[in-house]
Amino acid sequence: MKIWDTQLQRKLNKTRKEYVNDLCFRFVEDYLKQLDIFNAKGKSGKKIRLGEVVVVNADNTKRLMWKVGVVKELIPSKDRLIRSVILRTPNGHRIDRAIQSLHPLELREGQYEDLKTVGQEVET
Repeated sequence: MKIWDTQLQRKLNKTRKEYVNDLCFRFVEDYLKQLDIFNAKGKSGKKIRLGEVVVVNADNTKRLMWKVGVVKELIPSKDRLIRSVILRTPNGHRIDRAIQSLHPLELREGQYEDLKTVGQEVET
């Protein structure tokens, strides 16, 4: 009985690993690589807003390992254009990044209208 359980566990672990690897691959291919195309449609530039959830581009890192952050402050340059932002990362650190290295996700922090579904109300 123990041998059967061990073989079954190995088979389940292998199947689970294959599933997770496939899910990660599909997330990168189908979502992360399409963010630039999605955000560039009909726009002259990226519109980064306060509370926006963004992925931070890191040159020497795989896309799946890029940091995620929430825009907390917009920093204007001398010509009053927004060229960098202050982000809060999940571990609580605040970092300064140029908007060229940011890829906005389809999420915003604290926006209840983003949580609504058709025909349902969100209670606050």
